[in-house]
Amino acid sequence: DALQRGDIHTDLESEELESRLTDLFRSARSSMEEGGANSLHLALGFVRWSPAGKKGGDYRAPLILLPVSLERRTARSGFKLVRHD
Repeated sequence: DALQRGDIHTDLESEELESRLTDLFRSARSSMEEGGANSLHLALGFVRWSPAGKKGGDYRAPLILLPVSLERRTARSGFKLVRHD
């Protein structure tokens, strides 16, 4: 049902999700205003790999990075994830 409404499912509690989204929103906006660069990207698909001959954990790298922006109309309204032009 959530996907049909355009919502994203998460395991976070609503207060924690709101706090993280607000931090992301502020950080991305600050990066854009101060440096003129969009720093927020949506990672689509991952590849897992480990260097030859190295013991230890695997690494993960995104296959596709899509530039996005977080938008909201007011401080009390929800966030909307949109593709950044």
